[in-house]
Amino acid sequence: MVMNMKIVEYFSSEYPEHWLTEIGRCDWNAGQYLYQLLREHRFHSLLGEKSRLLLLTEGDLLIAFCTYAQQDEIPADELTPWAGFVYTFPQDRGKRRMGKLLE
Repeated sequence: MVMNMKIVEYFSSEYPEHWLTEIGRCDWNAGQYLYQLLREHRFHSLLGEKSRLLLLTEGDLLIAFCTYAQQDEIPADELTPWAGFVYTFPQDRGKRRMGKLLE
């Protein structure tokens, strides 16, 4: 079976509400926190205006996600970007899916 995976940037995607729902399926507390930041439109105010949320998708299914953030909880502007909120859904773990986003 050939997988047709794509990397989608959440804020420039055509269907952010769909991807928000998919992120909401995450069983990880930090993923649920990210979901709340997105729902409340606080993502950029907390992580920086240039921060991005990358999604690894296959069709309308979310496989994995991570952020490349300008800032993190540690106040060190010279250490940007921060890779954070790194998550792969259980059915795709162990298949090196996150490596596609981190490349």
